[in-house]
Parts: sequence; C-alpha cells; structure tokens
Amino acid sequence: MTGCVFQRGDIYYIRLKYQDFTGKLKEKWVSTGLKGRGAKRQAQQMIDQIMKDYAYLERNEDKRSMLFSDYMKHWQIQQKDHVELSTYEGYITYFDRHLIPYFEKKKLTVQQIKPYEIQQFIEYKLHGGRCDNKPGGLSRDMISKLVSLIRHVLDYAVMVGDIDVNPAVRVRIPPNR
Repeated sequence: MTGCVFQRGDIYYIRLKYQDFTGKLKEKWVSTGLKGRGAKRQAQQMIDQIMKDYAYLERNEDKRSMLFSDYMKHWQIQQKDHVELSTYEGYITYFDRHLIPYFEKKKLTVQQIKPYEIQQFIEYKLHGGRCDNKPGGLSRDMISKLVSLIRHVLDYAVMVGDIDVNPAVRVRIPPNR
C-alpha cells in the first residue's frame, strides 16, 4: 500500500493505492479535513496512521493470521456487489456499531475464534454492552442478527480454506427467562 497527499479544492486528501483481495489495483481517497497554511505537512505526517487504519483493504496472502475484526471488514467489503444496497447499509451498521468494536478489543485472529468467544459476545450483548449506553442488553432478535453475520463470515472463512470448521455453528442464544 502506498499513500500520497493531494489537494482537492481547499482540503488535503491522502490517496491510498493498494491491491485488493481479488488482486485488482484500487485507490481510496481519505479526507484529512485539513486546509490552510501548514496543512500539507500535517497531512503528510498522517499518512502512516491512515495506511494502518486501512490496511484491512489490502490483499493479505495469509488471511489465517488476520485479526477477526479485520476479517469481518474484508467479508463486508466482499458483499457490497452481492447484496442489495439496503442490506449492505445494514451490514455497515451491525459491523461498525457492534461486531468490530467488540472483537477489535479481543485481538483474536480468525483462527483463534472459538465457540466460547462467540458465546462471550452473546452474553456481553444480552446483559449490557450497548453502543448507545442505555441500560439493559440488546434484544434477542438483534443478537440473532449479529450471530447470523458472524456465522456468514466464518462460513466464508471455511469456504476459502482459512479455517476448517465454523465455530459459530455450535453457539446458541439463551431463551427468554
């Protein structure tokens, strides 16, 4: 991945060039929000961090060692051309608000995900763990949707040979009490 600073209008952007998961060369433009005197120098100092933030876009020959949170981002991007726009927008919400923040903190690779980790996620979301900081947990319907997305991501990992067995298959959401 490479990054360069460009100015569009008054704002400085960082253009990332990378090879995606299919092997295609792609570009991504990231706004720095910077403008005015000294902004170009500040933008150049941001390149390394922005490249780290968007590293999940780049082709990684060994996805087995990829963090599960990055693997979910990879799967989400793969789905963009295969689902309706409204479905994809829902994926963005579910991943960005619930799944990625939780699993990013865990720092687990896709190979390290076991039923126990997914069950911990379910318990966390059932008994709190809301992104809006309201009391109580998420509804079982919402948790079912989140677990279904985890299953889809891990089904994909099995299909492409990154893991042997989908650990989400053995996970159950506890019934209402």
